[in-house]
Amino acid sequence: EEEEACAERVSDLFVRLSEDEMFRVRKACAENIVEISKAAPLHLRTDKFGPAMLKILRDNSKLGRHAALQHLGPFISTLVPIDDADFDDFGNFGDGAPSLPSALTTELVAHFVSATSNSDAGGDDAADADLRIHCAFSFPAVALAVGRHGWGLLRECHAALTRDVANAVRRCVACSLHVCARILGGEATERELAGAFEKLVQDESEDVRIGVVRNLANFLMILPPEVRARYTSLPREIFDGASQMNWRLRNHLAQQLEGLIALRDVGGVACVLAPLAFSLLDDAVSEVRESAAAAIPSLLRTLREPPPAAAGDGGATGSAARAALQEAVGRLGDL
Repeated sequence: EEEEACAERVSDLFVRLSEDEMFRVRKACAENIVEISKAAPLHLRTDKFGPAMLKILRDNSKLGRHAALQHLGPFISTLVPIDDADFDDFGNFGDGAPSLPSALTTELVAHFVSATSNSDAGGDDAADADLRIHCAFSFPAVALAVGRHGWGLLRECHAALTRDVANAVRRCVACSLHVCARILGGEATERELAGAFEKLVQDESEDVRIGVVRNLANFLMILPPEVRARYTSLPREIFDGASQMNWRLRNHLAQQLEGLIALRDVGGVACVLAPLAFSLLDDAVSEVRESAAAAIPSLLRTLREPPPAAAGDGGATGSAARAALQEAVGRLGDL
């Protein structure tokens, strides 16, 4: 009871400070509301801190509104408790996704979405871009808070961030695609994120492409098998399209090999991933070679499996698997 009474007093004090006549005080409240909300009971987050945040978002001070928008995504994530029980055995978010109270959902998420086209910075392009970076960085937390059934509130926001002119914004989106996929699930991921995935993996910025590649296996794992099959040749295309100077992209691709091998049958591994692994083992950069070498045990285990009886290729799959297995074994002697 004492803790509850203390929390009530602190929340009441915070609400008064959030309405202070000095804009710097109100701005400071916006900058600290996330940590205070984390420490408060859930009912105070929604009853006290939520309305206080809404007031600061409508503040007559541009700096106050800007600070509130910067911290809005992390704040929304504190309003819905998430634990491991909300995820299934494969790490995907369950159907019973929690949702915010309707008023807070509508207003707070609407303000969050506005950050992607915010003109509140008085024509300051740098400030506008900064807001979009904050929005992109915290997007997965907001998506997790509203759940897969609330994705419609964020759909246009995600699309706008995906085509943003700033590389830093697109890189944030690229790095979090697999997280959004876990929230949405397989079929919804195909419908909502496949287009963004295909766009970002071919982005003109190598930093953005790295953001996709470093979680490539995790994203593809969420897709239904028939959809995943469309991207069979993608790892090789990424390798062939990489600049010789960009060894980090090749290294991230090499680190994905083990996960990608687990997603393919022996035919796909023998015909696509094994040749890619051998190319990475020949890379001029030692770190890339080391990352590729770590996938050799998984490669050997898969290539030793008999090809499916219904392959229908006249034994070509089995021949390719045997040839790849023989080369992989030979490579072990060179490591």
